[in-house]
Amino acid sequence: MPSPSRSGEDSSETAPSADVSTIRASVRGSSPLSSDIVRWILAVGGIDMSGHGGDSVIVLVEPEDSDWSEARLAGTPIVLVRAAIDDDALVDGVRRGADAVIDLSVATTDVVDAVRAVAAGGALFSPRQASVVIQAFRRSSTSDGGIRLTPRERDILASIEAGHSVKQTARHLGISPKTVENLQSRLFRKLEVRNRAQAIAVAHRVGLLAGRTIH
Repeated sequence: MPSPSRSGEDSSETAPSADVSTIRASVRGSSPLSSDIVRWILAVGGIDMSGHGGDSVIVLVEPEDSDWSEARLAGTPIVLVRAAIDDDALVDGVRRGADAVIDLSVATTDVVDAVRAVAAGGALFSPRQASVVIQAFRRSSTSDGGIRLTPRERDILASIEAGHSVKQTARHLGISPKTVENLQSRLFRKLEVRNRAQAIAVAHRVGLLAGRTIH
């Protein structure tokens, strides 16, 4: 029969100890279904989703502008999650402050690794994502008046100058009218303008349209 002291040792060895490195996360965004899926993935992956004790990481799922603003004000690492990520969305997310960008259509479980990585003070990007971001930032220069546009935003700008409607732009670029509207809104914010005419005026003034044409 095991001695009391031995039994006590076994008990102390197997008893769970307080985890001082608990990672707490909150999920915010415009898509309730996708947000619920991400919460479930994180909870299963061992991330504390209780909402108590403050967040280690904020996970933005299909975020609106207000979600980005709140996340940046919180001052915690940000993981961006979308149902699909193209290069423009990737670069825009990084510029807005994302420390990791996850495409749910590729690998849902990557979001857990991303949360753990950024909570530890790091970042998590695939080799391809890193290459896209590096190339985008290299293309950006102060010759554009300090305004940095993604390639797709430049396409939208050229289309506006050509006088194309949203539907015409969507057909030409092979994207949805809603995506064109979102890109146009993002472009207006970067140029600090309210309409197409102002956008063209600012773009010409800082040289953003030099050599850009769309037919």
